[in-house]
Amino acid sequence: MNIILRVWFISFILFFSTVPYSMVSSAKGVANWTVMYYICGDSNIKDYVESLLENLSHIGSTKDFNLIIFVDRYGEDDFHIYYIGKKGAFIEISTSLGWPSEIDTGDPDILKIFCAQMMRLYPAKYYALIPYASGGTGWQRFCLPDRHPKTRGVSLPDLSNTLEFIFNRTHHKIDLMFGSCGTGVIELAYEVAPYVNYLVLTQDCLSREHLVERFYQATWDVRNNSNLTPEEFGKRAVIHLKPECFYYQESYYNKTLPNWIKILNNSTFKGLHTVLFYDSTAVINTSRVNKLVSKIDQLAYYLLDHIDDKRFLDGISKARSQTREYGKCFPKFYFLEPIYNKTRFEFMAYDCFIDIKDFIGHLKETIYDSQLEFLCNNIINGINETVSAIKKVPGDHSNGLSIYFPQEKILYNKYIFYGKIPYPYESLSFSKNTNWDEFLKAYLKI
Repeated sequence: MNIILRVWFISFILFFSTVPYSMVSSAKGVANWTVMYYICGDSNIKDYVESLLENLSHIGSTKDFNLIIFVDRYGEDDFHIYYIGKKGAFIEISTSLGWPSEIDTGDPDILKIFCAQMMRLYPAKYYALIPYASGGTGWQRFCLPDRHPKTRGVSLPDLSNTLEFIFNRTHHKIDLMFGSCGTGVIELAYEVAPYVNYLVLTQDCLSREHLVERFYQATWDVRNNSNLTPEEFGKRAVIHLKPECFYYQESYYNKTLPNWIKILNNSTFKGLHTVLFYDSTAVINTSRVNKLVSKIDQLAYYLLDHIDDKRFLDGISKARSQTREYGKCFPKFYFLEPIYNKTRFEFMAYDCFIDIKDFIGHLKETIYDSQLEFLCNNIINGINETVSAIKKVPGDHSNGLSIYFPQEKILYNKYIFYGKIPYPYESLSFSKNTNWDEFLKAYLKI
C-alpha cells in the first residue's frame, strides 16, 4: 500500500472505529465473549496457518461467543477478516469494511484498528486477543512478523500505546491476551498491565507440536462454556498443554541429532552441549504486576547500594551462573546464525533472559544477609500471587516470569537480530520506573 492510500485508509478506519454502537454493533446483542485471532501468516509460520484455520472453523460462533479471524497469508493480496459462523462458515467482513487486500501485520496501527473495530462490531462482556506469530524476543519485540514489508513486530512501548488506544476507543480492556515463544518477561507484563487483565505467556520456546493446538484448544472450551472468566480461559490453555523437552533440530527440522553431536552432549564441557528447550505456559494476573515490580525495584536498589561489596558481587555472579536461562532460539551474535542453526551449542546461545524466582532463590542462598533474604522472600511471594497458573516439564526451573540479565557487558542492549537495536532497554516503562537497569549497568560496569 503506498503512503497516500495508507494514510487515507488509517484515517478512514480510525474514524469508523469511533462511530456509535447503534451504527455498527452486531444485531445479536452483547455476547459473553468475542475472541479475536491476529494471524501473521505472511512469515515463517506459513505452513501452520491452514491447520489452525481448519481447527477454528470447527469451533464456530454462537449467540454468546463471537469468533473473529484476522489472517494475512504467505503471498500478495490475500489478507482477510472473517467472522466464523455457527457451522464454521468463513464469512468475510474485511471487504465491506473497506480494508485493502494486503496489509503489514507488524504495523501497530493495523492492530489497533482491527481490535477497536471488532470490539465495537461484536460487543461482548469479555474480549480475548490471540496473536499467532513466531519469534519470541523477550522485551526487544512483540513479534508480529510480515514479509511485505519485512517487519519483526512492534516495540513494547508501541504495543502499550496500541492497547491504550484500543481502551480509549472501546472503554474496555483486553481481558485475555496470548503471547508467542519467549514473551513471559516481566518487562512486557508491566508495559501492558494497564490495558490487559490476564496474559497467557511462555518463557521458553514452544515445540513444533504445540504451534497449532496451543492456540485453539482453550478457545474450544470457552465456546462450549461462555461463562468462563478470563482467568479460567487462560487456565484452560495451561491445562491442555502437554509439556515436553526437545532439541530444536528434531522438533522443527525433523532431523535426528548426528552421532558427533550426541558424543559432545555427553562431554564434560557443557558449552558444547546442544540447547535443550522446555515447553511451559503460564497465566499472569496483571492486577498483581505493579506490586511485584515494586518489590523487584526494592531489591535492585539494595543490590545497587551494595554493588561495591565483594561478597555481594561474588554472590550475584554465582547466583546468576546457576539460574535458568531463556532466549536460546537465537545465537549471541547474529553472524553465528548459520553455524548455530546446525549445532545449537550452548556457548553460542543468546542467554540474557533469566527466571526471576530461580535467580532470587539462588541469590538468598548465596549471600547471607537478613535484609536481602527479606527482599527476596517478598519477590517470591509476589511471583506466587502474580502467576495464577503454570504447567511445565517436571524438574524444569521455569516459574512463569523472566527478566533481562545479560552475563556479559557486550550483550547489554545487543539486538537479537541484525543491526542496531530499534529501541534501548532504558526506554521501557519497567526501566524508567525501577532501579533494575541501573543495577545491571553497575554490575556489568557499563
